[in-house]
Order: sequence, then C-alpha cells, then structure tokens
Amino acid sequence: MGDGENFDWFVELLWNLYGYSTVLLPIGIMVYMVKHKHCIPTFSNLKIVRIIVYGRDVNTNGVYDVEQSKQLIDVKKETDEDTKEQDAKNSNRKKLVLFITCFLGLHCSYLIWGVFQEKIMTTEYLISTNRTQFIIKQESLTVKLDKIKFHDSQFLVLINRIFAFLIALVVFTITQARKLPNQSGTPKRLVIAPFHEFFYCSLSNILSSWCQYEALKFVNFPTQVLSKACKIPSVMLMSKLVSNKKYETFEYITSISISFGMILFLHGNHNNDHKNESAITQGSMNSTSKLFNGLIVLACYLIFDSFTSNWEESIYHKYRISSWQMMAAVNLCSVILTLTSLTQQGNLIPALITVTSSNRLLLDCIFLSISSTIGQFFVFFTISHFGALIFAMIMTLRQIFAILLSMNLYHHSISMLSLLGMFVVFASIITSRIMKINKVKK
Repeated sequence: MGDGENFDWFVELLWNLYGYSTVLLPIGIMVYMVKHKHCIPTFSNLKIVRIIVYGRDVNTNGVYDVEQSKQLIDVKKETDEDTKEQDAKNSNRKKLVLFITCFLGLHCSYLIWGVFQEKIMTTEYLISTNRTQFIIKQESLTVKLDKIKFHDSQFLVLINRIFAFLIALVVFTITQARKLPNQSGTPKRLVIAPFHEFFYCSLSNILSSWCQYEALKFVNFPTQVLSKACKIPSVMLMSKLVSNKKYETFEYITSISISFGMILFLHGNHNNDHKNESAITQGSMNSTSKLFNGLIVLACYLIFDSFTSNWEESIYHKYRISSWQMMAAVNLCSVILTLTSLTQQGNLIPALITVTSSNRLLLDCIFLSISSTIGQFFVFFTISHFGALIFAMIMTLRQIFAILLSMNLYHHSISMLSLLGMFVVFASIITSRIMKINKVKK
C-alpha cells in the first residue's frame, strides 16, 4: 500500500459525508429558517415540519401545544425528583436487578452479534452463478470462482437499522396504546423530541461503526481492540463538552485504572496468542504514514462513539422519552442516511442481489440483525437508566469477555499479564461501587 493509498480512507469518508450532507443540509436549512421565522406560516405550521423542528406534545387527538409541553416537562421533572427520593430509600434492589439485566443483555447480545459479524466478513459464501458476472464488478466484493466474501459494511449497518427500526416502532406503538388515561380522565400525553436532534447521534453512530472497519486497513485487530480501552475517559471528556457533567475525583481515577487494566489484559493476550500474526503484520506495517493514518481513524472512532452515547443521554434528560422511542427515531435517521449514501455510490442494488443470492448469507444477516436489535435496546435502556459512563464501563468489560469466549472456543492460553489486567479492572469497578454506596449513605 503506497502513501497515496493510505489516504483513500479520507476520500471515502468525504464521499460518505457528501451523501449524508444531501440529507442533513436541507434539514438544517429548514430548521434554521423556521426557527428564525424566514418561512411562510403555511409551511412553518405544517405538522411534519413542527415535529422535525420543535417536536411536540400530543394527546390522542394530536393537538400541538408548546406551552402545555413545557408545563408537562416541568411536572415530570418534579415527579421524577419525588420518584428519585423514593428510589433512594426503597428501590436499591430493583436498581441492582436492572443493572444485572443490562449487563447480561449487553454482553450476550453483542457477543453473539460479534460472532456473526466476523463470520459474515470472513466467510466465503456460495452465490448463484447466473448473478456472479454482475456482482464481480463491484468493489465491495472479493470474488473467488463462485464464492464471495461480503465486504460492504455500510449495507450491513443498513439492514440492521431497518430491522431495529421496525421492531422498535411496533413495540413503541403497542406500549403507548396500552397506557391508561390520567386520573382526570384525559388521555396521557406523549412528548416527542425535535426529530432533527436525533440526526446528530445517528450520524456519529454510523461514522464510529465505519471507523472500526476502516481502521483494520491500517492496524491489526488487537490494536483496534486496545484503542477501545480508552473509551471510558473519552466518554467522560465528551460529557463535559456535551452536557457539562461533573464527576468525582474517584470516578476519573476509576476510568483511568479500568482502561489501564484493559490494556494490560489485551496486550498480554496479544503477546501470548498472536506472536505469528504480529510478526507477519509488522512486516507489512513499516510505513509511518500507514500507522499515522490508523491512529487518526481510531481517534475518530473514539470521538464519534463517545459523542453518540452522551448525546443520547442528553436527549433522555431533556425530553424524558422512552428507550423504544429513542431506538425508533435514531434508527430511522440511520436508515435515511445509509440508504441515501449507498444509493448515491451505486452499492445498494449489488449488495442486495448478493445477499439474496445466498441463503446462508441471508440467514446470517437475519441473525446479525436480531442480535443487533436486542443489543441496541439494551444500549438505549442502559443509557437512560444509568448514564453514558456506566454504559461505557459495561461495554469496555465486554472486551474481556470476548477474549475469554475466544479462549474457550479456540483453546488459547492466558498470560500472567492478562490475569493482572483482569484483576485491575474488576478491582477498580468494585472499589468504585463501594465508594458510591458510602457516598449515598453519608
């Protein structure tokens, strides 16, 4: 790979951003003009326009009322404060059960998702020979005789988001319909956040996923995983920027120690189980430019991923929406963006034909989407109940369980350095929990 090719990722990123901008720029211009009253009232008062720009507070007959929406949010804040006081006294056990549920749900769903993701990206699938001649012209595929390796990660993101959106929409509609009226007999109101605000976290989520795949062109997989150990400090820094959130000193120490423990664990495992891989990789990674590009892409991943969870948390606190509503809105935005980009780049139809040409590939994509959808629900549920930092800690720990699963499946050994890293991580988390409990008691 020459120095010129090292910067192909940047060109591809610009093309992706161009595709996204064809959706985001018109929406941004519309939001600006409506808010600054530069549009005719007929257009500004359209229901769809007001939902995109302002959101709305609706009852069963869909009446829009900004003042009642503000009052409702204030009432909800007061109710939430009372609820928090009761929870602090009576619901510690419930919070523990919720935390364990989120912990297990995130780990199980994303471990399964990772297995199918790796399988789809590395397995050679048999395809219908009458479609091969059309497919081999596409850059997103590597063709070997009548077998292909599917490389279009953006298409996988698209089908995952479509599946997740449909499930979230159905469940949200059912749960909303089952809500009982208020004591006064009037229907319960539904607060809908301004739709354009979901595009921020949707875009950052798409870009973070893209960066994970793109980084593997410049650095090996263990290096990519090591970079994720820095996620917790980056989430805390992003929280300061997005919502000016304050943390205790021990929380900063905990985040650093967890990341340090993850680095010890993964680095020890990498040295122990990937010596041959490292030797081969080092022979092809002597270029300083290549490593520099890899570090930039990984840094972009951390920035985008940290922004995503913090922006979602800020929407939860601001509008008090449900996890299903958040999941449906974010995934709808992601579908719009990825569908537009794939169509403009000419990769949508070829990828669709490829997936439908192999029953095995299609089935794997379905299982990938199911596990991704379950995982997304636990992501939004965890962030809404415990915040972005706890979510980052759980997802960081997932890296350890992913390595342990790999050791169990492929009989890898574990080094003393990795054992030390595991001890540092779990000791840091336990210490952090004890300090938080003591702080509440005081």
